[in-house]
Amino acid sequence: MLRKLSLAWMAALFGLSLAYTADTAKADGAIVNVDPLAWELACPPAACTENLGQTTYIEFRFTDLSDVVDPGDTFLNMKVLIINTGIAGQDGDLATLAMEMPTDYISSVAFTSVNPGPQSEWAAGYSPEAVSLTPFGAFDMCLQSKKSQQTLSDDAKLKCESGNEVGVAAGESATFNFLIGVSSPGGVSDLSYIDANGDEFFAEDAFRGLFAEAVATADNAQGSGVCGHFQRITDTNDGSDKVCGTPVDAIPEPSALPLWLIGMMGVVGAAAKRRNVVSK
Repeated sequence: MLRKLSLAWMAALFGLSLAYTADTAKADGAIVNVDPLAWELACPPAACTENLGQTTYIEFRFTDLSDVVDPGDTFLNMKVLIINTGIAGQDGDLATLAMEMPTDYISSVAFTSVNPGPQSEWAAGYSPEAVSLTPFGAFDMCLQSKKSQQTLSDDAKLKCESGNEVGVAAGESATFNFLIGVSSPGGVSDLSYIDANGDEFFAEDAFRGLFAEAVATADNAQGSGVCGHFQRITDTNDGSDKVCGTPVDAIPEPSALPLWLIGMMGVVGAAAKRRNVVSK
Protein backbone atom coordinates (compact mmCIF):
# COMPACT_ATOMS: atom_id res chain seq x y z
CA MET A 1 0.00 0.00 0.00
CA LEU A 2 2.82 2.41 0.84
CA ARG A 3 4.46 1.73 -2.52
CA LYS A 4 1.23 2.45 -4.38
CA LEU A 5 0.84 5.69 -2.46
CA SER A 6 4.34 6.77 -3.36
CA LEU A 7 3.80 6.07 -7.05
CA ALA A 8 0.54 8.01 -7.01
CA TRP A 9 2.23 11.07 -5.56
CA MET A 10 5.10 10.75 -8.03
CA ALA A 11 2.63 10.74 -10.92
CA ALA A 12 0.87 13.77 -9.47
CA LEU A 13 4.05 15.77 -9.07
CA PHE A 14 5.25 14.78 -12.54
CA GLY A 15 2.04 15.99 -14.15
CA LEU A 16 2.11 19.28 -12.27
CA SER A 17 5.78 19.85 -13.05
CA LEU A 18 5.10 19.40 -16.77
CA ALA A 19 2.27 21.87 -16.60
CA TYR A 20 4.41 24.40 -14.76
CA THR A 21 7.06 24.23 -17.46
CA ALA A 22 4.43 25.39 -19.95
CA ASP A 23 3.96 28.67 -18.06
CA THR A 24 5.62 31.98 -18.85
CA ALA A 25 8.87 32.64 -16.92
CA LYS A 26 10.12 35.87 -15.45
CA ALA A 27 13.69 36.60 -14.29
CA ASP A 28 13.99 38.97 -11.31
CA GLY A 29 10.88 40.83 -12.41
CA ALA A 30 12.27 41.45 -15.92
CA ILE A 31 10.37 40.32 -18.97
CA VAL A 32 11.71 37.11 -20.44
CA ASN A 33 11.22 36.66 -24.17
CA VAL A 34 8.59 33.93 -24.35
CA ASP A 35 5.76 33.28 -26.78
CA PRO A 36 3.20 34.69 -26.24
CA LEU A 37 3.75 37.92 -24.35
CA ALA A 38 0.86 38.81 -22.06
CA TRP A 39 -0.30 41.90 -20.16
CA GLU A 40 -3.25 42.55 -17.90
CA LEU A 41 -5.06 45.86 -17.67
CA ALA A 42 -6.14 46.14 -14.03
CA CYS A 43 -6.32 48.35 -10.92
CA PRO A 44 -4.81 48.72 -8.36
CA PRO A 45 -2.09 49.99 -8.42
CA ALA A 46 -3.16 53.47 -9.40
CA ALA A 47 -2.56 52.87 -13.10
CA CYS A 48 -6.09 54.03 -13.92
CA THR A 49 -8.24 57.16 -13.76
CA GLU A 50 -11.31 55.97 -11.83
CA ASN A 51 -10.28 52.63 -10.24
CA LEU A 52 -13.58 50.98 -11.14
CA GLY A 53 -12.21 47.44 -11.22
CA GLN A 54 -12.01 46.96 -15.00
CA THR A 55 -9.76 44.07 -16.12
CA THR A 56 -8.65 42.70 -19.48
CA TYR A 57 -6.08 40.10 -20.57
CA ILE A 58 -4.04 40.95 -23.69
CA GLU A 59 -1.75 38.57 -25.55
CA PHE A 60 0.75 39.32 -28.35
CA ARG A 61 2.15 36.84 -30.89
CA PHE A 62 4.48 37.52 -33.85
CA THR A 63 4.86 35.41 -37.00
CA ASP A 64 7.45 35.76 -39.76
CA LEU A 65 5.96 35.88 -43.26
CA SER A 66 9.23 35.22 -45.12
CA ASP A 67 7.91 32.66 -47.57
CA VAL A 68 6.02 32.90 -50.87
CA VAL A 69 3.78 35.50 -49.21
CA ASP A 70 6.75 37.75 -48.41
CA PRO A 71 9.82 36.77 -50.43
CA GLY A 72 11.53 40.02 -49.42
CA ASP A 73 11.44 39.00 -45.73
CA THR A 74 10.23 42.46 -44.75
CA PHE A 75 6.92 41.79 -42.96
CA LEU A 76 5.68 40.24 -39.73
CA ASN A 77 2.17 39.43 -38.59
CA MET A 78 1.26 40.66 -35.11
CA LYS A 79 -1.76 38.94 -33.55
CA VAL A 80 -3.34 40.63 -30.54
CA LEU A 81 -5.77 38.58 -28.47
CA ILE A 82 -8.01 40.61 -26.16
CA ILE A 83 -10.08 38.86 -23.47
CA ASN A 84 -12.25 41.21 -21.44
CA THR A 85 -12.24 39.46 -18.08
CA GLY A 86 -14.82 41.80 -16.55
CA ILE A 87 -18.28 40.77 -15.37
CA ALA A 88 -20.89 40.78 -18.13
CA GLY A 89 -23.69 43.24 -17.45
CA GLN A 90 -21.60 45.12 -14.92
CA ASP A 91 -18.17 46.02 -16.30
CA GLY A 92 -17.42 48.04 -19.41
CA ASP A 93 -16.31 47.43 -23.00
CA LEU A 94 -12.64 47.86 -23.88
CA ALA A 95 -13.06 50.56 -26.53
CA THR A 96 -9.44 51.55 -27.21
CA LEU A 97 -5.97 50.12 -26.73
CA ALA A 98 -2.81 52.25 -26.82
CA MET A 99 0.64 50.67 -26.94
CA GLU A 100 4.32 51.34 -27.35
CA MET A 101 6.17 49.74 -30.28
CA PRO A 102 9.85 49.18 -31.20
CA THR A 103 9.68 52.11 -33.62
CA ASP A 104 13.35 51.95 -34.66
CA TYR A 105 12.58 48.67 -36.42
CA ILE A 106 9.19 49.48 -37.98
CA SER A 107 8.54 51.02 -41.39
CA SER A 108 4.75 50.58 -41.47
CA VAL A 109 1.74 49.13 -39.65
CA ALA A 110 -1.47 47.97 -41.34
CA PHE A 111 -4.62 46.69 -39.61
CA THR A 112 -5.63 43.60 -41.62
CA SER A 113 -8.42 41.70 -39.81
CA VAL A 114 -10.44 41.11 -36.65
CA ASN A 115 -12.29 38.02 -35.47
CA PRO A 116 -15.15 38.27 -34.75
CA GLY A 117 -15.80 41.15 -37.15
CA PRO A 118 -16.74 43.28 -38.80
CA GLN A 119 -13.43 45.06 -39.32
CA SER A 120 -15.38 48.20 -40.25
CA GLU A 121 -16.16 48.68 -36.54
CA TRP A 122 -12.47 49.12 -35.66
CA ALA A 123 -9.63 51.40 -36.75
CA ALA A 124 -5.90 51.55 -36.04
CA GLY A 125 -3.36 54.33 -36.24
CA TYR A 126 0.43 54.23 -35.98
CA SER A 127 2.74 57.20 -35.51
CA PRO A 128 5.70 57.16 -33.09
CA GLU A 129 4.94 59.16 -29.93
CA ALA A 130 1.92 60.80 -31.62
CA VAL A 131 -0.82 58.61 -30.12
CA SER A 132 -2.57 60.16 -27.13
CA LEU A 133 -4.40 58.55 -24.22
CA THR A 134 -4.99 61.29 -21.67
CA PRO A 135 -3.79 61.44 -18.90
CA PHE A 136 -1.17 58.75 -19.56
CA GLY A 137 0.77 60.60 -22.24
CA ALA A 138 2.08 59.57 -25.65
CA PHE A 139 2.13 56.13 -27.32
CA ASP A 140 3.01 54.78 -30.77
CA MET A 141 -0.10 52.86 -31.82
CA CYS A 142 -3.83 53.00 -31.15
CA LEU A 143 -6.55 50.42 -31.79
CA GLN A 144 -10.05 51.83 -31.32
CA SER A 145 -13.65 50.86 -31.90
CA LYS A 146 -15.84 52.98 -34.15
CA LYS A 147 -19.22 52.97 -35.82
CA SER A 148 -19.35 50.92 -39.04
CA GLN A 149 -20.28 53.85 -41.24
CA GLN A 150 -17.77 56.16 -39.60
CA THR A 151 -14.61 57.18 -41.48
CA LEU A 152 -11.79 58.37 -39.27
CA SER A 153 -9.08 60.75 -40.41
CA ASP A 154 -5.45 59.81 -39.87
CA ASP A 155 -5.32 62.23 -36.93
CA ALA A 156 -8.50 60.81 -35.38
CA LYS A 157 -7.01 57.30 -35.48
CA LEU A 158 -4.32 58.52 -33.08
CA LYS A 159 -6.81 59.77 -30.45
CA CYS A 160 -6.97 56.76 -28.15
CA GLU A 161 -9.14 58.52 -25.56
CA SER A 162 -11.93 58.43 -28.13
CA GLY A 163 -13.48 55.27 -29.50
CA ASN A 164 -17.04 54.14 -29.90
CA GLU A 165 -18.77 53.11 -26.67
CA VAL A 166 -19.13 49.55 -28.00
CA GLY A 167 -15.90 47.54 -27.99
CA VAL A 168 -14.79 44.16 -26.64
CA ALA A 169 -17.55 43.58 -24.08
CA ALA A 170 -17.07 42.10 -20.62
CA GLY A 171 -16.93 38.33 -20.85
CA GLU A 172 -16.05 38.40 -24.57
CA SER A 173 -12.86 38.22 -26.65
CA ALA A 174 -11.53 39.29 -30.04
CA THR A 175 -8.38 38.70 -32.09
CA PHE A 176 -6.79 41.49 -34.16
CA ASN A 177 -4.14 41.04 -36.86
CA PHE A 178 -1.62 43.63 -38.04
CA LEU A 179 0.96 43.59 -40.84
CA ILE A 180 4.22 45.04 -39.50
CA GLY A 181 6.76 46.33 -42.00
CA VAL A 182 10.29 45.76 -40.64
CA SER A 183 12.93 48.36 -41.47
CA SER A 184 16.01 46.27 -40.64
CA PRO A 185 18.45 46.37 -43.60
CA GLY A 186 18.66 42.58 -43.68
CA GLY A 187 14.93 42.04 -43.27
CA VAL A 188 13.16 40.14 -40.50
CA SER A 189 15.80 37.40 -40.34
CA ASP A 190 18.48 40.02 -39.55
CA LEU A 191 16.86 41.01 -36.24
CA SER A 192 18.49 39.84 -33.00
CA TYR A 193 17.69 40.30 -29.31
CA ILE A 194 19.06 39.11 -25.96
CA ASP A 195 16.53 38.80 -23.14
CA ALA A 196 16.83 38.99 -19.34
CA ASN A 197 17.97 35.35 -19.16
CA GLY A 198 20.83 36.02 -21.56
CA ASP A 199 19.17 33.98 -24.31
CA GLU A 200 19.61 35.27 -27.87
CA PHE A 201 16.72 35.34 -30.33
CA PHE A 202 16.44 36.05 -34.04
CA ALA A 203 13.83 37.03 -36.64
CA GLU A 204 10.23 37.14 -35.31
CA ASP A 205 11.42 35.96 -31.89
CA ALA A 206 13.79 38.92 -31.73
CA PHE A 207 11.03 41.34 -32.71
CA ARG A 208 8.89 39.94 -29.88
CA GLY A 209 11.70 40.75 -27.44
CA LEU A 210 12.13 44.24 -28.86
CA PHE A 211 8.38 44.80 -28.54
CA ALA A 212 8.40 43.63 -24.92
CA GLU A 213 11.29 45.96 -24.13
CA ALA A 214 9.51 48.94 -25.71
CA VAL A 215 6.39 48.24 -23.65
CA ALA A 216 8.31 47.66 -20.42
CA THR A 217 10.37 50.86 -20.72
CA ALA A 218 7.52 53.21 -21.64
CA ASP A 219 8.12 56.80 -20.57
CA ASN A 220 4.48 57.77 -20.07
CA ALA A 221 2.95 58.82 -16.75
CA GLN A 222 2.35 55.24 -15.59
CA GLY A 223 5.48 53.61 -17.00
CA SER A 224 3.30 51.11 -18.86
CA GLY A 225 3.37 50.63 -22.61
CA VAL A 226 -0.09 49.01 -22.85
CA CYS A 227 -3.12 51.03 -21.69
CA GLY A 228 -6.80 51.00 -22.57
CA HIS A 229 -10.05 52.94 -22.30
CA PHE A 230 -13.16 51.18 -20.97
CA GLN A 231 -16.62 52.55 -21.71
CA ARG A 232 -20.24 51.60 -20.94
CA ILE A 233 -19.48 50.61 -17.34
CA THR A 234 -23.08 49.84 -16.48
CA ASP A 235 -22.87 49.80 -12.69
CA THR A 236 -21.66 53.43 -12.72
CA ASN A 237 -24.32 54.87 -15.04
CA ASP A 238 -22.38 54.25 -18.25
CA GLY A 239 -19.12 55.49 -16.77
CA SER A 240 -15.63 55.07 -18.25
CA ASP A 241 -12.16 54.27 -16.99
CA LYS A 242 -8.66 54.41 -18.46
CA VAL A 243 -6.42 51.61 -17.24
CA CYS A 244 -2.76 50.65 -17.80
CA GLY A 245 -1.30 47.16 -17.80
CA THR A 246 1.39 45.03 -16.22
CA PRO A 247 3.11 41.89 -17.61
CA VAL A 248 1.58 38.59 -16.51
CA ASP A 249 2.02 34.90 -17.20
CA ALA A 250 0.30 33.81 -20.39
CA ILE A 251 -2.80 31.65 -20.17
CA PRO A 252 -1.62 28.03 -20.67
CA GLU A 253 -1.99 26.64 -24.17
CA PRO A 254 -4.79 24.08 -24.59
CA SER A 255 -2.09 21.42 -24.93
CA ALA A 256 -0.89 22.24 -21.40
CA LEU A 257 -4.31 21.88 -19.81
CA PRO A 258 -4.30 18.04 -19.92
CA LEU A 259 -1.03 18.16 -17.98
CA TRP A 260 -2.73 20.15 -15.25
CA LEU A 261 -5.57 17.64 -15.24
CA ILE A 262 -3.14 14.71 -14.99
CA GLY A 263 -1.37 16.39 -12.12
CA MET A 264 -4.52 17.31 -10.25
CA MET A 265 -6.04 13.85 -10.77
CA GLY A 266 -2.86 12.38 -9.33
CA VAL A 267 -3.03 14.68 -6.32
CA VAL A 268 -6.66 13.78 -5.68
CA GLY A 269 -5.97 10.07 -6.12
CA ALA A 270 -2.92 10.17 -3.87
CA ALA A 271 -4.82 12.03 -1.19
CA ALA A 272 -7.68 9.52 -1.36
CA LYS A 273 -5.28 6.59 -1.01
CA ARG A 274 -3.59 8.32 1.89
CA ARG A 275 -6.94 8.62 3.65
CA ASN A 276 -7.52 4.91 3.06
CA VAL A 277 -4.11 4.07 4.55
CA VAL A 278 -4.81 6.20 7.61
CA SER A 279 -8.29 4.72 8.11
CA LYS A 280 -6.89 1.19 8.03
